[in-house]
Order: sequence, then structure tokens, then C-alpha cells
Amino acid sequence: MRTETLFKRQWKISVIALVLIVLVASILCATIPTTAYAKEVDFAENTIQRRIPTLNDDFDDSKVIVVLNQKNSKYNGVVRIEDFKIDVEKASLVNTQRTERLDRSDDSATDAVKTGQAVVTDLFRVDNAKSSSLVSESEFFQILSIDLPIRGKEKVLEAIAELKKSEIVYSAEPDYRYETIDLWAPNDTNYTTSQWGLTGTNGIQAANAWDMTRGLADIRVGLFETGAQQNHPDLDGRFLAPNFTLGNADHGTHVAGIVGAISNNNQGVAGVSQSNMMLLNRNSNDFVDSMARAANNNIWVINASYEYISGGVIENHAVAIHNYQGLLVCAAGNSTADIDNGQGDVYLDRE
Repeated sequence: MRTETLFKRQWKISVIALVLIVLVASILCATIPTTAYAKEVDFAENTIQRRIPTLNDDFDDSKVIVVLNQKNSKYNGVVRIEDFKIDVEKASLVNTQRTERLDRSDDSATDAVKTGQAVVTDLFRVDNAKSSSLVSESEFFQILSIDLPIRGKEKVLEAIAELKKSEIVYSAEPDYRYETIDLWAPNDTNYTTSQWGLTGTNGIQAANAWDMTRGLADIRVGLFETGAQQNHPDLDGRFLAPNFTLGNADHGTHVAGIVGAISNNNQGVAGVSQSNMMLLNRNSNDFVDSMARAANNNIWVINASYEYISGGVIENHAVAIHNYQGLLVCAAGNSTADIDNGQGDVYLDRE
């Protein structure tokens, strides 16, 4: 009964943690678009520094990218050249002489070159407005590409200057050419060859996260282990005091390496997060003290790679877990068994 009570409480804690994560994500998703796209926000003043294009910039010499004001934008709206209500000849949106067409073969000429009139294309089309929850029509900006009938970087800048005068245009800019960089990957010797849990088909694809953040030492992680080699070259300086003096256990060293091994040091493995760690004692007499240490030392996350094998679990352990407001990650068992086949799992078959 006590074992089931502990598992039920741990299950409830896990569910609550997941619910809180979902709620935070929901709040962020609900707030960020409103902040970013509300009519009162001016991107140029509040969120980005507006570029002033010059002939020295690297951009396509035949296109202009235009963003319409919100009040003039609508899903998949048809926009014509005359809708801008500007001097189309001065804006290089028409070519009455068709000079560009004479210099280019029909195979390479764009529709704009062939017809002598700029072609407008909607870049942000919404396939199914009724079912999409990731766009809001009231906060939507329509983004257009305008292919010019006459090529030339000067013509692009002329078009931009005139288009900015239009009452329906929020911004006009060149179609800049730019390069992207590869995802950051550490140079640890075993990263690409052995850490399939980070890089493999079924791995967590850590590089995608590392491109945004590689972790912070302030995000502290507690490890319930029998010990770890704290002076290991890949772990040196990663452990916080006070630590229990428990010896050098292979399992603890392995887990510590997964969590916070020093990355990009040309040796060993790469830790998932560059976090500092504290060893916690899972033995019965020290369990509550370990949970208290975690709470008092700002240990945000605890990894518990063990299971109880005795007939009953002391309820004060469950209460200590309840008191701890961080995230407790518990092993799902397995003890070398294949839990995918329903063997060795500790939690999955419990009510």
C-alpha cells in the first residue's frame, strides 16, 4: 500500500509538472503573437533595427519584398500594381520600352520581363484559415514579392523608394541574399561515434537545442547516485559542494557525463547541458536530507536512477518529494530488461 501511495504521489507530481509546462507554453504562445503583431507595435522601433538598403548590399536585382499594413492585409488577398496608387513608371513597375526583354532569351525571362509589368506574388499564403490556430487574421501582415520588369539594383532601390510612399505599404525592402550557419556541434571525440542518444534517428537531436542555448551553470542538477568520479577530466569542476562522499561509481559517472560533461574540449563526451551538479544520497537515512539540500541549494532538477526493491516505502520520502518544488525525474525501471515489450517497467502497469 505504501509503495502504491508513493508511486501515485510521484505520478501526480509528474502530471502536475507536465501541466505547468504546458500552461507556461500556452501562455507564451498566447502572449508572444499579441506582442509581436499587435497593431500598436512598430517593428522598426521596438523589435528590429530597420535596414537602409544600398547598392553595396547583396540582394536580388529583380525583386522587392513588400509588407502591407495590417488594415490592408488579408489571407490570400489579391493585390494588383494599381492598388499601390503610386507612380508605377517611376517605381520601375512597368517597362513600356521592353528593353529588358530584348537583352534576355525567352527561356530565362521572367513573366514580369515578358509582359513588361511587375508581377505580385503572395509569399505567406494560408492554406486553411478556418482550421489554422497558428495565424490570426486580425493580427496578420500580408507579405508580397514583386518581380520587376527591368533588372538592376538601382531599379530595386527606385521601386522601394516609391513603394514606401504607398498608403497600404508597411515596409519595402530588397530580397536580400544571406547565408546561414550549421547547427553548433561539439568536437568531443565520442560525440558523433557513440552518443546516439543525442544524434541518432531516435535521439533527442540535441544540436537543434544547442543552436539556441547550451545550458547555464546556474541551472543546477541533483543526481541520486551511489557516487561519481568527481575529478574525471570531463567532469572536473562540475560538482557543487556540499556533496556526499560516496566513492567513484561507474553509473554515477556515466549519468553525470550525460547531464553535464564538459563539451567542446576535444575529449570524451558532450553533456546535454553545461550545468553544475550535486550528488545526493538515496540511502534511507539520508534521502530526506538530500531532498532538503536540493531545495536549499537551488537544485532545479533531480535525476533519480534507481528503484525501491523492498516491500514497503517510507512515507516520509514521499512527503519530502512533495515538499520539493523542482522537477524530479525518476527511472522507469528496466534493470536491463526490454520495457518496450512490457518487461521490467516499474511504473507503467500501476494504477
